[in-house]
Amino acid sequence: MWIEELPNGKFKYVERYTDPLTGKTAKVSLTHIKNNNRVEKEMLKKLQEKIEGKLKKTSADINFEVLTKKWLAVYKKQVRLSTYNNNVSYVNTINKEIGSISLKALTGAHLNSVILHLFDLGYVYDTVKGMTATIRKIVNFALKYGFLADRNILHEIELPRINVTKKDEFKYLERNELQTVVGQLEEKNYGELGRMCLIQAYTGMRYGEMVSLDYTKHINFQDKTILIERTWYHRRRIFQPTKGGKPRTIHFNAETEKLLKEQIRHTKIKSMQLGLDKNQRLLFINGKSEPFTNSYANELLGKYTDIPGKRVTTHIFRHTFISLMVEQGHTSNIIAKHVGHANTDMIEKVYSHFTNKMDEDLTNAIDGFSLSV
Repeated sequence: MWIEELPNGKFKYVERYTDPLTGKTAKVSLTHIKNNNRVEKEMLKKLQEKIEGKLKKTSADINFEVLTKKWLAVYKKQVRLSTYNNNVSYVNTINKEIGSISLKALTGAHLNSVILHLFDLGYVYDTVKGMTATIRKIVNFALKYGFLADRNILHEIELPRINVTKKDEFKYLERNELQTVVGQLEEKNYGELGRMCLIQAYTGMRYGEMVSLDYTKHINFQDKTILIERTWYHRRRIFQPTKGGKPRTIHFNAETEKLLKEQIRHTKIKSMQLGLDKNQRLLFINGKSEPFTNSYANELLGKYTDIPGKRVTTHIFRHTFISLMVEQGHTSNIIAKHVGHANTDMIEKVYSHFTNKMDEDLTNAIDGFSLSV
């Protein structure tokens, strides 16, 4: 709040607020003949009441779909484009269920009925969990900007454990399986894809990070480091910040150095043969001077590789790196920092996996142990 002295000797008390409907800044004001501490406190209270009244009036006839549009407009400025688009998809699904319901009539029961129906539609638990998180964000936004007054609605939202898929979140390749995959790809003349797999397994980079590398800018062969500062978002065909938004620098060994140099030579030859843009320096490129898409790589991996009991996708090579690091006894913090994880939760799960496996191996070894001659 600030105070302006008027020509007639009176004082105008002014306060700003954000109109959640338009996203624009608005002002409210009151005039008083005096300016002292008591009056300031009184005016501040009245201004807040005036703002609350305007917000209630503004949101009087808004339905849930309009609310989601206002939330998305703000959310888009806070997150990566891919994260925003994922939430747009969630919002579209949610609005099919309750988009027309007025916020005046909205209850926690409405939101919970949507969540249950999502399971009926066949969505797995993790997907519904993501949609529920989006619902919570929207409700928080509504409470913050005065669209909703009842805070209990947020606490009433529940996510039942339905349609939970038993999935092994830690799928990786053994050393011999990794070599088998590379060999299978080379047999089909996809040696470049084989190098992609090996580089990812040697460095732990996310696929989008790896194919975003500019070999003149991001790879330092003198220090044997790679600067990871962006990822490829193929839906919009743009580079965007890495997951977490922070660049990181990782080290590579001699074997990785050999692979990187082989790939650079291959890319230069391909660029000349296809007449591609001479100014591009991407480590991996397709015929349009753009990075290989993840879907393209996964399509080839699914078609030309076969490891019994395992579905080979690009992400399995990142997990393979993590498993090898854990196997060699490196700490969770070091591994998490290298692969760009915000915390060590996932790494701890990997350690737990290996601990259980070692316990099982020990049990089998003892069962077969004998001192009899």
